[in-house]
Amino acid sequence: MSKNREPVESLILYYLFKWSIVSPMLHLYFRGRIYGAENVPTSGPLVVVSNHASDFDPPILSNCMRRPVAFMAKEELFKVPILKQAIALYGAYPVKRESADRSAIRSA
Repeated sequence: MSKNREPVESLILYYLFKWSIVSPMLHLYFRGRIYGAENVPTSGPLVVVSNHASDFDPPILSNCMRRPVAFMAKEELFKVPILKQAIALYGAYPVKRESADRSAIRSA
């Protein structure tokens, strides 16, 4: 996701959340380590595919990248009022899982 795709306010809040909450949680609570982040290009198209084993995976994955990350998220999550704003702010966009969602594919 390039910086010109996201409003400046969203990017500021994205990085604020990433560095004030997610990073300390990853390193202090989970004692996580990041290996190979220097191999991820900082600009240009990039598709990252990850197994999704817990609700913590998306924010932790974003913390391991040196660039903003946009996530496909099931559309049901966008029906939960507070969660909708939070995940949209964090760069998520809805995907309909029961059919080929061309809108989500275009967003990706």
